[in-house]
Amino acid sequence: MTENGVNSIHLDGVCRISRPHGDALPLIFDSPHSGTVFPPDFKPAIKREQVLSCADLYVDRLFLDAPLHGAVLLAAEFPRVYVDANRAADDVAPDTVADWSGPARPTEKAHLGKGLVWLAVKPDATPVYKTKLTAKEIQNRIEHYYKPYHDALDALVNGAHRKIGKVWHVNCHSMQPLSGVMDAEGPDIQRADIVLSDRDGTTCAPAFIHAMRDSLKAAGLEVAINQPFKGAEIIKRHGAPAEGRHSVQIEINRRLYLNLQTLEPSTHFADMKAIIDALLKDLASFVQGELERA
Repeated sequence: MTENGVNSIHLDGVCRISRPHGDALPLIFDSPHSGTVFPPDFKPAIKREQVLSCADLYVDRLFLDAPLHGAVLLAAEFPRVYVDANRAADDVAPDTVADWSGPARPTEKAHLGKGLVWLAVKPDATPVYKTKLTAKEIQNRIEHYYKPYHDALDALVNGAHRKIGKVWHVNCHSMQPLSGVMDAEGPDIQRADIVLSDRDGTTCAPAFIHAMRDSLKAAGLEVAINQPFKGAEIIKRHGAPAEGRHSVQIEINRRLYLNLQTLEPSTHFADMKAIIDALLKDLASFVQGELERA
């Protein structure tokens, strides 16, 4: 579908891809946690609002105009609680699954109840299900949601890289203003306006993350780098600066754009979107400059 100069591809219930009409810059944005469409087999024992409180609500809308700046935007449609695209496929604690026999390398996140499949939700670790999920249920989520999302992102990033040997990727998220009991840093720690992450300098060249920092600081925002988030599975997969693959994770403080009680956009949403639009413009200019110097 083409609308307002943007080409859109929709994989129902899984993801949407929006790209500019014509040639795109090798600049990819993805929002893996903004989905709100419940798959047919998702039967949580908690309220819909509790599921959505863990989502990066409206992050896809903040970055909606990426194609107008020559970039591509990929956004998940399924909730992260159902299956988390920013986790490894083996980030499963076997004792939490009824009959798991597949590969398992559970991280601290899995033990906190927020691994590949979330078993508890914030802020107080409320259980999502009344009984343990089966291996078949989890494999279905991997095969029909997790894997297609990653296949789409792989195709976008690798396709852009094949053309010119360089690609820039931004993995887009939002965060609670304060940490909670399910966070590794412990509860009640105030967070910056923005956290940028490159896994301690391993997923992008410094110039890329610095360009992001400078654009956001120019808007008056407090920007932290790699604290408290280092970056997770997606930038780990796609960041290889020695190969011309530059990947950064961005976390936006929800108090800047979201009403935390109603889970609706706040009166500041338009202001935050304007800041993100400026970031999109600045990153497009950055990428164009890098290509001209190549």
